[in-house]
Amino acid sequence: MIWFIAKNFLYLSYMYSSDKQYAVVNAMGKVYIGMMKGVFQWSDDWSMAKPLHLESTSYLLTDGIELIPYEETQ
Repeated sequence: MIWFIAKNFLYLSYMYSSDKQYAVVNAMGKVYIGMMKGVFQWSDDWSMAKPLHLESTSYLLTDGIELIPYEETQ
């Protein structure tokens, strides 16, 4: 699992610029809005998207997760 995350992070670091912010979208089309009591919170309301720098997305990267530039969610 660690290898998978590291491999994805290295791949994404070439695809995405680390100075930008990104929104994280899951396979169901919901956007990441933060954590509550250690559980990832997702919402259908894209205006609630939490902007994250690339370095802060590694713990969210699993199958079906996509990064999109935060500007596209507004």
